[in-house]
Amino acid sequence: MDSLLRPHDRRLIVTADDFGAADCIDNAIRSAIRIGQVSAVSALTNYPRAPAALGDLFAEFP
Repeated sequence: MDSLLRPHDRRLIVTADDFGAADCIDNAIRSAIRIGQVSAVSALTNYPRAPAALGDLFAEFP
């Protein structure tokens, strides 16, 4: 699809913030990725559960 874009075409990047902060946030972000609404994720890496949550996210969406 990238080859179909013309120079004046625009793309929207939607970032889901705060991944790793809480299970409810992580689950909502995963759902949004699955249905194609999110194209980037930012993580709160200072939360104790963040490294494991990021590992799980990467395993599900490499």
